Amino acid sequence: MNMKAKNISQGDIANKAGVSISTVSRALSDAEGISPQIRENILNIADELGYRRKGLKTQSLNHIGLFTAYAEGKRDISSEFNYGILTGVEAECQRQNLQFSFVAMDPNLDSKEIKKTMLERIQSQGIDGVLLLRLDSPEVIKVVKKLDYPAGVINGEMTTPQLDLYLPDNWGGPQLVMEHLISKGHKRILHLTELKRNTIKKRFDAYKVALQHAGIDYDPELVIDTKMVVEDSYLAMKEYLKKDVDFTAVFCANDVAAVSVIRALNESGKNVPADVSVVGYDDLGVSEIYNPPITTIHVNCNALGVQAVRGLMARRNNPDGPAIRYELAVELVERKSVALLK
Repeated sequence: MNMKAKNISQGDIANKAGVSISTVSRALSDAEGISPQIRENILNIADELGYRRKGLKTQSLNHIGLFTAYAEGKRDISSEFNYGILTGVEAECQRQNLQFSFVAMDPNLDSKEIKKTMLERIQSQGIDGVLLLRLDSPEVIKVVKKLDYPAGVINGEMTTPQLDLYLPDNWGGPQLVMEHLISKGHKRILHLTELKRNTIKKRFDAYKVALQHAGIDYDPELVIDTKMVVEDSYLAMKEYLKKDVDFTAVFCANDVAAVSVIRALNESGKNVPADVSVVGYDDLGVSEIYNPPITTIHVNCNALGVQAVRGLMARRNNPDGPAIRYELAVELVERKSVALLK
């Protein structure tokens, strides 16, 4: 049985690791002069024992760092979603008189490189609060937990809560979409998703449950698993149309995919919504001005960013409390891309 965190000392960690207390101290403070293997072993033992660095409860929160994965040259209209979150974080930091730094990292970096980049920025800029945007892999979460700063994940998903989560309702939103389409008579509903992304996978799970609740059999042939970016979604839909599978509506896991799907459908001679209805997700600006305007789920990205900052401040005052899950309510926005099935 592990000892309670309040009883754990650096000496306990040193005994289990077979090193000196000074070595433990250097490892926990990310000082130089320790091999990566020894440092990693000490951090793992500290995490296992539930050790928390002294002083955390009395420090004030002064500088929040928002870390995200961003591939230069790969931007598309989905960046509007992340920008909305960023502006919310920045605005709330200003209201609370907090410093703010935005750090964009290459998504292709491995966990060691991510850790190195984060530590360099945290130490050089005096960041003492961490928010992660689209960085929810187990490796990254592990790195952040070991920093022992108040931290949270925005628009991420974890099966076992380890950090505070701030995300839109990825379960209720798809239910609204499916109820809307089914109420219009649609049963053969194609779904574009990206199953390797945890938040998008949640929308897929909700899609399946909504079918079940409506008494409609789930058909794996009515699922396209692809990247939720413009070109990949477009090419995936073009290829899918060659199969000649029967469907009357498409639920896309984001608006980027919806735009691409409508383009592919139009090029194949199908009219939206006369022949096929299409629904997106996120309510990006393009969904309102596209032809036809796209029915979608509205997500208040700015509010997500604001709430994440407030949650980080609360976490600073209660570092040992259980991880929270904040889900922002979403709403269906009806436009012109869905028609009653004839």
